[in-house]
Amino acid sequence: MSINTRQRSGMQMFGISESAARLAFNKIDSGSRASINKGFGINAQTFQELSFTLGGVLAKNDRNEFNGGLTFKLIRGLGAAYLKGNSLDINATGTNSALVSGDMQFAYTDDKSLVDPFNQPYGLFALNSRGIGAGVDIGLSYTHKARKTKYSTSKYCDYNDKRSDHDFKLALALNDVGGIRFNRMSSKYTYSSNVYTTAAASNNILDPFHYSNVNAFDSIGENIFKPMGATKSRGFSTALPTAINLQMDFRMSKNFYTSIFWNQSLKGYNSTGLRSTSMLSVIPRFESRGFEFSMPVTLSENYRNFYVGAYIGIVTGK
Repeated sequence: MSINTRQRSGMQMFGISESAARLAFNKIDSGSRASINKGFGINAQTFQELSFTLGGVLAKNDRNEFNGGLTFKLIRGLGAAYLKGNSLDINATGTNSALVSGDMQFAYTDDKSLVDPFNQPYGLFALNSRGIGAGVDIGLSYTHKARKTKYSTSKYCDYNDKRSDHDFKLALALNDVGGIRFNRMSSKYTYSSNVYTTAAASNNILDPFHYSNVNAFDSIGENIFKPMGATKSRGFSTALPTAINLQMDFRMSKNFYTSIFWNQSLKGYNSTGLRSTSMLSVIPRFESRGFEFSMPVTLSENYRNFYVGAYIGIVTGK
């Protein structure tokens, strides 16, 4: 059994079209247009976890071993903000105004509660909490050995019970199942219309981010979303970055191994809260006494980017 604590912070954008990214970069100008016709999300969030883990051997014999573990997490939601939706169309009519239609939500706590944890990553309970939540991780592992000392060398640790003689290892986990409810200093605007609505913002709409006594997100909500006719409500919920994780390790011969690492997010682009990155990595490696070499081949960032890496490890001494 173990007890752990950690703080998690992040900002992510998914499903943003090229036209929307260009409009955000170049700023609104009369005649410029942008549209998103699928699920999208922009999320920033910080929270702390206090976790309790219980794990152990479920079954074991000379050739097979099953292990399992469960982690329960109590969560302090420090701060969050998101803009998510299923569609968004912007037709600029000036440098500070546009016709907008779509289906989206804008939710936030106060900006100070969101920004402070990034500046104080070890702030712990000195940081204010705006919500509370819970989550669980569940994991299982299996190890198979064809026979003990199959890969023996007649030296050193052959008779050590802790020596690994595995032919195959498998680990499967479901991580971050749960969520956070933000109720303190928290608001949500909901807007849905297929008819264009005028949205306007002054040049100083972002100035409140420089002031400590004003909630800058409120300024955006009150000056942009409220005049559009968006519905305001108190509080909102976010989901943890739920994902399924699979790890496999095959021993091909005495010194050669191949590992597979797969992580798949179970959340959509337009979900609330942070999202785990989906990736697949195949890692061939060579291990001997005192030397290790591996070359991971990876599809990452939701299988869009390809990477090849290398690792060398050298151990000296008796």
